[in-house]
Amino acid sequence: MSDIKLQPNVSGSGVTTISSANTNNSVIWTFPDTASNATIGYLSPPLSGSPITSPYTLATTDVGLTVVVEAGGAITVPDAVFSPGNKLTILNNSSTTVTLTMSITTAYLAGTNTDQASLSLATRGVANILFLSSTVCVVSGNVTGVAPPPPPPSTYLFSSTLHDQYRLTPNNIQISSTYDIYVLSDIYSSGSPPFFNQFRKAILCKFDSDANLVWYKQIDSLDNYAYQRGLAIDSVTGNIVVSSNSVNGVGSTTGYIYFDSSGAITNQTMIDNPGHSFGQVSIAFDGSGYLHSVGSSDEYSYGAAYIRLDPTGVLDFSASYASSGAMVDIAIENNNVFIAQIVDGNVSYKKLAVSKFTSSGTHVWTRQLDYGSDVDLNVNAIAVDSAENSYIASYFNDPSTSAVSLLLVAYDTSGVLLYQTKISDSNAYIRPTGIAISSSGVVVVEASVYNQSVAFAVGLFGFDASTGASLFQSVISPTSGYDNDVVSLTTRISSNALYAVGRQYGEVSSYNRAGIFLARLPLNNSLLGSYTIAGVTYAYTALSYTQTATSWIGSALTPTFNPLTLTQSSLSATTSVPTLATASVTL
Repeated sequence: MSDIKLQPNVSGSGVTTISSANTNNSVIWTFPDTASNATIGYLSPPLSGSPITSPYTLATTDVGLTVVVEAGGAITVPDAVFSPGNKLTILNNSSTTVTLTMSITTAYLAGTNTDQASLSLATRGVANILFLSSTVCVVSGNVTGVAPPPPPPSTYLFSSTLHDQYRLTPNNIQISSTYDIYVLSDIYSSGSPPFFNQFRKAILCKFDSDANLVWYKQIDSLDNYAYQRGLAIDSVTGNIVVSSNSVNGVGSTTGYIYFDSSGAITNQTMIDNPGHSFGQVSIAFDGSGYLHSVGSSDEYSYGAAYIRLDPTGVLDFSASYASSGAMVDIAIENNNVFIAQIVDGNVSYKKLAVSKFTSSGTHVWTRQLDYGSDVDLNVNAIAVDSAENSYIASYFNDPSTSAVSLLLVAYDTSGVLLYQTKISDSNAYIRPTGIAISSSGVVVVEASVYNQSVAFAVGLFGFDASTGASLFQSVISPTSGYDNDVVSLTTRISSNALYAVGRQYGEVSSYNRAGIFLARLPLNNSLLGSYTIAGVTYAYTALSYTQTATSWIGSALTPTFNPLTLTQSSLSATTSVPTLATASVTL
């Protein structure tokens, strides 16, 4: 093919001439010509579609263009998608930083030689990305690397925190990227023992990685009988959010109180479902700072309820469907949302269900599982791994043992049932209260265990994530104290260490006084033994309960979702600092 020469209506020997009908020299050519196969760059690169306001993964259609990100947006740079020499620009047109998740194999910040898993793009900042290959890129501009977390603690421990006068009932635990430990607890904080009919408030505690108490804040000015369960950490800002039901004496409300890492309240808001029974029990942040919250509402019969708040705490999404059940727990991975729930539909027994949504609230699939007869399956908790396999912990009154058995169910990212397995003993009641998945592929279910040998104790059950095979079983129970009672509440895994929290009776001479029990343990039974804290001796021993594969009936469910009738208003919660005492032992 001969050369292509652009000139004003003049022939030239040995060239191909593209001529204008005009005879002057003011000819304007517009490129690219989409009808040709030529690849021609831009003198003024256009924008790549509409501004990004939710999590977005870059695509080859963005090459050579400028991707504009606004409030709520976040960018993922995928692996094995782009070609050598591809370039694109990202503009953060918002008042906050934007997270660039570098899923590509290797991502260098220009001028450095360190692979970056995540980058922060400054407000009104520009980032330029040059791909050296499909798996390597260099990023320049107004970007900074996100500091890697410190190394995980090298020791394990038991710890207990006791309110000097009142009764604590912890119900959630979260671990930050720097291994700070946040525990949310109810606190019966008025009157004198006994406390069962006294006022209940909330207390948020922060511990360092060695379980040293950093600060604690009692949340006041809500309702005297509010129930607190939701606790979440925003990976974008580091803020911590507590959710509380029945705030301000109204049973149709849920309050959300935002704290910074020093314990100061930075934002608070209340969601009301007027005229209906409404409550939210579990919350989680996505990678863009949106808070997702699940629970129940009777606006559409007694049904599941799912809402979302934007990064400023403003309600921007709600969905509900009549399930005669409730959404009970939530987990988010790769900005996809997974929700465990209970449904019973038109039958008289409860069934397990799990749903997948996008972070914008689009329903992807729902699956349900039931025994096929009049046996209730009680759903407790969900965990999701990086491949978006979901693991659901539940329990049921087992007809084969006449006791209460633990059931673990796993689904893949498309909703295909991977396995279902139970742990049972004819003399034991095993009620799971939390579940977590490690990066090494270990699923741990924390459970409240009661049998003839121990009172209510913390049971820990480890499983191989890929097969469901039992890896270890253990139980932690006091052998001294008033009631010998440790009730497990929930669990988290960080850097392949297990964090378990529960309620401890017996640390003082009154049954009605209870403290927080906290443990950081390995994902095995290597530290079994006897440990004493503040005069209480704990037996950390192995179990040998029976594992059996189950064959419950699985099916797809296609719910019809409807928006809820919700209102939003401000809250005026305050905090105070009661007196707490702590004690711990290193394993």
